[in-house]
Amino acid sequence: MLQLTRRPLRFWKTLEAAHAIAALVISFAAATPAAADWRKELGTFRIGMIEAQGKQYSPADLARLSAAYSGALGMPVEIFQAKDFPSLIDAQASSRIEYAFYTAQAYATAYLACECVEPLAAPQGADGSAGIKTVLLLDEALSVADIANSKGIGFAGKDSLSTYGVALASFQPKGTSLTGTESWLRLEGAPSDMLIGLQNGNLDGFLATVPSSLKLNDALRKDTALSLELSKTGRKIKAVWLSDTVPNGPHAVRKNLAPEAKEALLKLLVGMAAANPDLNDLLLPEGAAAFSPVSHQAYGLALKATKALAEASGAPKP
Repeated sequence: MLQLTRRPLRFWKTLEAAHAIAALVISFAAATPAAADWRKELGTFRIGMIEAQGKQYSPADLARLSAAYSGALGMPVEIFQAKDFPSLIDAQASSRIEYAFYTAQAYATAYLACECVEPLAAPQGADGSAGIKTVLLLDEALSVADIANSKGIGFAGKDSLSTYGVALASFQPKGTSLTGTESWLRLEGAPSDMLIGLQNGNLDGFLATVPSSLKLNDALRKDTALSLELSKTGRKIKAVWLSDTVPNGPHAVRKNLAPEAKEALLKLLVGMAAANPDLNDLLLPEGAAAFSPVSHQAYGLALKATKALAEASGAPKP
């Protein structure tokens, strides 16, 4: 019969500690190659943007971008400039790039195309706004119930997510969603055309956008550019409906990118305002101050609006 030698308590504690250390070493040894493999597998990290995204990037700008991302990731970086958003979306959906600069509508289209992308961070306005809301402006003598009998409600662009798409997805004047065929919906060329329509009496209201930081009662504050322009029409206008927020367009990655890479990229973006303000200004749209983390759930309205635009146009859904 095997006899177990009685050992002092400290022996067993020492042995237990040794086992724990050994397990930690084995775990670390197993995890370290895996953590490094994503760099080896990718070889080069590829970033995509469209050629003219509100500004032109010079060769020096592109070199600065590449250097910043390369330093954050610890690997070579290449920048792909697509001719338009469909080309950029196709590049990310087909794994030709890992990372892209998107508008909210482009991100929604990319997600609906493959569900293979996720946002990391998006610009936040200097006023604290994270995006925009759609507002319905109406003659002060009318109410939402009177819209069908109005002279018309203007909107700019049948492909505009921020006004027409959001209204199709979430505005329900009679408890049901819009179809886009309503006779009182009037397609106008530009916001200036809608202001002229109000002034001439051809319209009784229109859809516009305001910063997401504003509430319905604040949408036409006297100090806003919109309220100043409306005052020139000679019409008394009120805000009667305000949508939920459509966040600013995100920087998005492929879902299957290594978590370590996602963490490094998010850290780069969120810390950029303090660590590299010149690069921060280069990447941000006018009026934005910094990047903030953003989730896919935040783009719920953008997704609904993108689907609604496709349905209203009769085009295949993205």
